[in-house]
Order: sequence, then C-alpha cells, then structure tokens
Amino acid sequence: MFTEKQKDNWWKYEAVRQCGEINMWDALTGCRITGMNKDEWLFCIRNYNELKRQAVSGGERAGCNICENDGRPCTGTRLPSCFYKGEKK
Repeated sequence: MFTEKQKDNWWKYEAVRQCGEINMWDALTGCRITGMNKDEWLFCIRNYNELKRQAVSGGERAGCNICENDGRPCTGTRLPSCFYKGEKK
C-alpha cells in the first residue's frame, strides 16, 4: 500500500510522462517540473505499475498543476510555460 503523497507524486509524474516532452530518466528535469526530489522521482519509475493501479483505482485526480490542462494529465500538448522559462511552477 502506498501513501497518499506517493500516489500524488505518481499523478505528477504521469502528467509529465503524458506530455512526452522530456526523457523520463532525466530526474533533474522531472524534479524541477514537479517539485519532487530525486528519490521520489525514481520511486515513481521503479514502482510505476503498482502506483498506477492504486492511484487510478481511487478515481481520476484533477488539479495536479503540472500541465496547462486544468492540472489533469495532458494529452501530449505541452508542458507548462514555466518549464520553458526554467522556472519551477
């Protein structure tokens, strides 16, 4: 069983993954975008399938504030504009 924070981190990770604009093994960029630390980012990678199962079973989560799509995982549109400015949202 994962904590709510770990599941929240998965939603952030998934939002970035669905944008498809960064290499997901690039923990530095992923952490800059999501506000996670490297250990949290790598935890999402290592436990992706099980985190996904538990996070999604709780229903769709909105408002993760990662993509410019009302916080929901984007559909490959783009990362937040703050990413391109090198800022953390």
